[in-house]
Amino acid sequence: MPTLGQKLLILAGGSSVLPRYLEVGLVDAYTVVVVFNTAIYASNYATGVVIKKNTVSQTIDSATLQADNRTVYFVLHVEVAAGDAVTWEYDAGTGDYTNQAGNRTMKNVAAKAVVNNLGGMAGYAMGVLGLTYSS
Repeated sequence: MPTLGQKLLILAGGSSVLPRYLEVGLVDAYTVVVVFNTAIYASNYATGVVIKKNTVSQTIDSATLQADNRTVYFVLHVEVAAGDAVTWEYDAGTGDYTNQAGNRTMKNVAAKAVVNNLGGMAGYAMGVLGLTYSS
């Protein structure tokens, strides 16, 4: 009979969960945050990712997996302002995002709008991210 931990692993999809993004938003004027449905791994979290501001590709200065292993912070070289249209996309042909077990590879993700909560929305909560921004 499986232990409680094993039962939870089975309920969560075990080690064969296909990585998918859940939500994309801004932490601050330079940082895009992406939350995934499962713990992920990549040799470089910026590889395969394109972030555009007002349709122009931006330089990603750093891409860091957070302690929960499901959240990645992408720090941009340029500032994002209120009203800027920001998108995040992923190309599986150049990136190597997998689940933590390394047995499921993330598929391509077409450009997704980044929640731009900058500009006077003090205390705006970013959905399931549990992050807040106060201007």
